[in-house]
Amino acid sequence: MRRPFFEEIGELEETYRWACGAAIEPLSQGITRLLGRPLVAVGSGGSLTTALIAADLFRDFGRGFSSAITPLELATRSTSLRGSSVFIATAGGSNSDVIGALRVAATSEATQVLALCAKV
Repeated sequence: MRRPFFEEIGELEETYRWACGAAIEPLSQGITRLLGRPLVAVGSGGSLTTALIAADLFRDFGRGFSSAITPLELATRSTSLRGSSVFIATAGGSNSDVIGALRVAATSEATQVLALCAKV
C-alpha cells in the first residue's frame, strides 16, 4: 500500500538534500553517450512521463529527433532502431513490459541503450 501524501510531502526537504548530494556522474555519462543520434525514450505508467520529458528536453536542446513511446509501441515498431539511442525509464525494472523493451532495444542494433531505474 502506498504511503499517505502528507507523509511523503513531509520528507520533501530531506529528499531535496539527498538529491543535491547524489552522485550523478554515471547518469550524466550515460546521457552524453545518447547524444548525436535520434532518441527513442520508452516508459509506461508514471515512467512514461519521464520518457516524455526526456524526449522533449532532447528536442528542446537541439539534439535532434526524439520520440516517447510505450514498451508495447517499441515491441511493435515497424522501423529499425539501427543508429538510434534508446532511453528506458522504469520505477523498479521488474515489469515484464520493461524487460521486453530492454530485450527489443538490446537486439535491435540500437547504437546506445540507457536504462534509468528508480529503485534504490
